[in-house]
Amino acid sequence: MQIELPDQTVREVQDMLAKRGQNGNVAQYIDRTLQRALFFETVREVKRQNANVDSDELDRLIDEAVAAVRAERGRTISGADGA
Repeated sequence: MQIELPDQTVREVQDMLAKRGQNGNVAQYIDRTLQRALFFETVREVKRQNANVDSDELDRLIDEAVAAVRAERGRTISGADGA
């Protein structure tokens, strides 16, 4: 898939990257930027979906999910607070 960008936009991104001392690979920059945007959009959506969940209940659900993943991977970590 190819995405067309105006030449001016490409030049501005290349200039910005050059000022930062980066190589100026516009495709990599766009990919990283879009990945971040998708991540933060997902976080916003999850927060919106869980807005009415009691915080103690949410903490319990998160603890259960973390424990399940750790058990599945065969990891045991004593003390979630690092103690």
